Amino acid sequence: RLREHYAPGGWLVVGGSLPPPLEPSVYADLIRDAHAAGVQAALDSEGESLRAGLSANPDLVRLSPATLEELTDTEYESDEDYLDAIEAIRKEGVGRLFLTPRDGPAWAVSADGAWRVIPPTVPTATVISEVGWTDATLAGGIQILAAGGSFEDALRRGIAAGRATIVTPGSMVGEVSTGAAFEEQVRLE
Repeated sequence: RLREHYAPGGWLVVGGSLPPPLEPSVYADLIRDAHAAGVQAALDSEGESLRAGLSANPDLVRLSPATLEELTDTEYESDEDYLDAIEAIRKEGVGRLFLTPRDGPAWAVSADGAWRVIPPTVPTATVISEVGWTDATLAGGIQILAAGGSFEDALRRGIAAGRATIVTPGSMVGEVSTGAAFEEQVRLE
């Protein structure tokens, strides 16, 4: 039934925890089905669902440092170690990969290059809620990619959307004006 809602050139996002009795392979099946319909797929998960989804070569993957370390069974000591790890995963068939720690720089890789993404500074006193910040980060990036924008612009929008969300109460999405102000502050190196 999901295929009825696919739009060629659109995006499918699969993520989170799967409710029983669904098997982790569901994510791989969904990604393959999306690709067969001309739809790009993004994956944001962990554990066996992440492993299964990666086998279907998603177009975009968002990971936290902890999820990457669990996936690779390795503790990383430097930003460069994280970058090398996500590049190795990308080379196995992922289109683009985005590593988003809560604090500090993010890392991203694609066939076009690698980036250290410096987020805007958000003073601890202004953080209201961390609920949904990773979802907003992924959604902001996909908004740009779905409109035909560059991965670099998607990184800027995604990081800004995540930061706008943490200064917003509860599970609300960040304000567009806040996101726009943060987007101007995101730096790519």
